[in-house]
Amino acid sequence: MLYLGGGQAELGIVDEIISGPVLSKLYGSPIEVVHLNDRIFVMSGGHDVERDAHQHARGGRHVHV
Repeated sequence: MLYLGGGQAELGIVDEIISGPVLSKLYGSPIEVVHLNDRIFVMSGGHDVERDAHQHARGGRHVHV
């Protein structure tokens, strides 16, 4: 996978890229990645990074199931 974040890019398999150390490096802040029941939760400072990244100016957001 190719992951673009924080103006940088990382290339690798999902388990390598969606990890605390890699995402923390890309975004320049501590990020925690939690794997639970085939789901991946990405959090930074108590905020869900995935949710916040998908907010739109009109107040809508994408929901992933």
